[in-house]
Amino acid sequence: MFVLLCISPPPPPPPPPFLTLTKKIKKKKKKKKKKKNIFFFFFKKKYNKKKKKIKKKKKKKKFIILK
Repeated sequence: MFVLLCISPPPPPPPPPFLTLTKKIKKKKKKKKKKKNIFFFFFKKKYNKKKKKIKKKKKKKKFIILK
């Protein structure tokens, strides 16, 4: 019985490290996704600003033509 008890305690410790590893991997994946989102968000903002600038320029030209 004593030997069985001694053998039983070691198995529980291994699962936690594995769980922490999976958690770390999940966290890393989440961080990567966030970074990508931030990058795309900035890219979209820059792209939108460029589009807006182009639209404004076109509007100005139209106004000049109207005058």
